[in-house]
Amino acid sequence: MVMRNRDRSYTVWDKSAEVEFLKPGRSTVSAHFRLTGEMLDEIRSNTTADGSKYLPRYHVDITDAEDQTVARVFKTLHIRRKPDTRSRIGG
Repeated sequence: MVMRNRDRSYTVWDKSAEVEFLKPGRSTVSAHFRLTGEMLDEIRSNTTADGSKYLPRYHVDITDAEDQTVARVFKTLHIRRKPDTRSRIGG
């Protein structure tokens, strides 16, 4: 989702993921992923302008048909501007 909402001046990789199982999923389960404008603004901010890597950690709840949380997934991304698009420090 991040890659689709950023221009090609960024590289975005999956760095790590973790699943916390809370209870058995005995029916159809689903997850709703959200990427907010604030999240994109944070990526766009100076955290990556100079070529520094940015490692945001996001989570999403996995819910069953009764909207009960059965698992929680944590994902860390590796986001960095491509070398030829980084701001030049000091000119």
